Amino acid sequence: MNSTEVNISITSKQYDGDRLADTIEVKNIGSLYAKNGSTYIVYYEEEGEIKILNTIKFNKDELTMKKMGAINTLMRFREGVDTSTNYRTSQGVFLIETSTKILDINNEGNGNIKIYIDYNIEIQDLFTGRNSIQIEINKIN
Repeated sequence: MNSTEVNISITSKQYDGDRLADTIEVKNIGSLYAKNGSTYIVYYEEEGEIKILNTIKFNKDELTMKKMGAINTLMRFREGVDTSTNYRTSQGVFLIETSTKILDINNEGNGNIKIYIDYNIEIQDLFTGRNSIQIEINKIN
């Protein structure tokens, strides 16, 4: 399995009704590789001593985002499909339900990938709203 080093830019927006409530931007360096018809992007998030391994896996119809470490979850996005997952943190386990409205994957095949996800989300009696995630992957020359 050959991997390619890539720049990863992720912008997450959380909407409370029609109002933008929060924007989070993350930039990292990670690895990109293909295996069994899927593309994988793997990178670490670090904040102090907290380290989280992130794996984004996608094909033309579905994308999963897996976190392992201080946070453990596996979120699945497939256009028009409702899913639920457990989100494990040091504060406890939360049930997250999502309904994917848009999943747009533009894989140019040369290490440059653009992904857009728009989905409704409900976090176990804590938050109900809409999120969007824009992911840009660029091969490091």
